Amino acid sequence: MNETEVCKLLQVGNLTITVDTNILYEIQNFFKVCNKINAMPKYNIKMVISSLVHAEKLFDLKQAYENKFDINHVIKVLEAKNCH
Repeated sequence: MNETEVCKLLQVGNLTITVDTNILYEIQNFFKVCNKINAMPKYNIKMVISSLVHAEKLFDLKQAYENKFDINHVIKVLEAKNCH
């Protein structure tokens, strides 16, 4: 699906969508989806990410950043995208 097709589907409204690990591999794509959802408040869309997906991404981040990994930064970024 392309971006236009996804946006058209989201406009149905009152949706809860879930995502898998694939969306988090390219974090900018995840943020792009968050931005689109946040730009459509009248459609009442909620995104759900399972704890397993969170755990996988956090594990990857901890491996990549080692001692520089900061969970507080991760939380701030998610909150800024309205993902809590």
